[in-house]
Amino acid sequence: MIIDGKEISNEINEQTKRQVEELMERTGKQPYLFVISFKGDAEIYVRNIAKHCDELGIIGKAKIFQEPNEEQIISLIEELNADEKINGILVHRPIPIPEDNILSFIAKEKDVYGIHSSYSYDLIGSEVLSPVVPIAVLNILENLNTDLEGKHVVIVNRSKFIGRPLAQMFLQKNATVTICHSKTQDLGKYTSQADILITAAGNPGLITADMVKENSIVIDVAMTMVDGHWKGDVDFENVKDKVYAITPVPGGVGPVTVSAILRNTLKAFKNQLNL
Repeated sequence: MIIDGKEISNEINEQTKRQVEELMERTGKQPYLFVISFKGDAEIYVRNIAKHCDELGIIGKAKIFQEPNEEQIISLIEELNADEKINGILVHRPIPIPEDNILSFIAKEKDVYGIHSSYSYDLIGSEVLSPVVPIAVLNILENLNTDLEGKHVVIVNRSKFIGRPLAQMFLQKNATVTICHSKTQDLGKYTSQADILITAAGNPGLITADMVKENSIVIDVAMTMVDGHWKGDVDFENVKDKVYAITPVPGGVGPVTVSAILRNTLKAFKNQLNL
């Protein structure tokens, strides 16, 4: 089965749109998302977010920096933190300058990427602005009606934004978790044992058919531009017929991540209005 991330995204967006409409009727206000991004491939992503904002009734604005300037970016974030009209702030990653200092300036209550939750592992809850990539992965598995209890989940990523928070989320759902990374020896030994394999290494073709378990679920989070095309970590054509379900790249995790950003914007809006 090839997982249709756009279909899952549409279902989530419909729910978000209904809630936005209801809250606009009650408050006369609209959720407001501001995106900071950088010249290059990210511009397509920003346009996609803006398009969905319009469809859902969310105000979406963006500032695309032609040249990354840490002082200017931090100054803008501080302005947005202080602006009561702005409910959500998203700095699109990866950032072409050291990012930790920049991201730490985003107010926790406006952090729709869920960076602060990633740091603290305060990950799931009706009011929590959860880290969006891990939540998108869980949304996909929920859509498949996957029972996570007792499953062996292997994550090929140890970053504080994806691998580590994902591991915590799966542990909360009683899965058994193995984290692999660039220093893992004999990677296939671990990935071939996975009931659910999640990879976000940014290494096209890393996961081949002999490295996956038959009838497993494979979630490919990675997106790397190769000769003008987005590629994931998985050798998709040779893996897809061996597994139960797999996400394509593009069209898999990406659209669901955008939906998670917009849903976090709605949560931030509600939290800031004490609704």
